[in-house]
Amino acid sequence: MGNSKTTPRPMAKTCDETATPPGEVPAAVTAASLIEIPIDPDGDLILRAGSELEGAEKAFRVCSNAMRRSSVVWKKMLFGPFKESKPGSGPWIVDLPEDDPRGLEVLLRIIQTNYSKDPPKLSLTELYHLMQLANKYDMISIIPPATASTWVQVVKNLSAKDTAKGSVLAKVLYIAWELG
Repeated sequence: MGNSKTTPRPMAKTCDETATPPGEVPAAVTAASLIEIPIDPDGDLILRAGSELEGAEKAFRVCSNAMRRSSVVWKKMLFGPFKESKPGSGPWIVDLPEDDPRGLEVLLRIIQTNYSKDPPKLSLTELYHLMQLANKYDMISIIPPATASTWVQVVKNLSAKDTAKGSVLAKVLYIAWELG
């Protein structure tokens, strides 16, 4: 055996090492108000959400393999013959202009196992957007049961004036339908 020193081996990365370094937003992604949120700092994919919605557009760094494993929709979209699949060169950026950035962030944190035991405090509208995205990407089943308790608390906090609005009731019914 002798006195040979063992050199620590680098940890294997689950995502492509040719991705843009963490913390650096590729030039194609940058905009005056755009910030990158590192859901997975070693991720190889940047999802850009909300460009067609009011409020700040956001870019999320994620691992494409975690996305693929989370849903058949993501698998087909990212690894099928679609424009969202990985380009031959350059950064991998997927635009999701109609996706609500807040709802998508919560969903991505669930997918990438970057989700605390306590669900985030969401408003009725944020919870509604989360459920819409979970439905869109066929991921209702991955929503943690704790989210249902969040929904119950949101509904309890609604005032009589709020519940008299048809749009509020429609959101409540949609969330209830999705959560079962």
